[in-house]
Amino acid sequence: MGCYINPPTEEKESFLNKHGTRVGENPVWPAPEGEMYVVLVDNGPFTAAAVAYSEEEFNVFSAPDPRPTIWYSVPVDKIKAASNWETYKEYF
Repeated sequence: MGCYINPPTEEKESFLNKHGTRVGENPVWPAPEGEMYVVLVDNGPFTAAAVAYSEEEFNVFSAPDPRPTIWYSVPVDKIKAASNWETYKEYF
């Protein structure tokens, strides 16, 4: 299923704009030290904020895709507070 940002007290877009830094359309692996890339994907009726917790996940989400996306670099501690990271803790 993947690691996703789903903050308990605000919308994911608000969370990303508050805690993340937009990195453009073509970020380069790896993310800056102490951060991970998060891609906001517009699926039409809903959005998803997927954490690129590994190079493999990064490659999946950076592959050509017709859906609109916005990339962010987000501090790991902020991701932990707003995601299901425990399932993927070996990467954190």
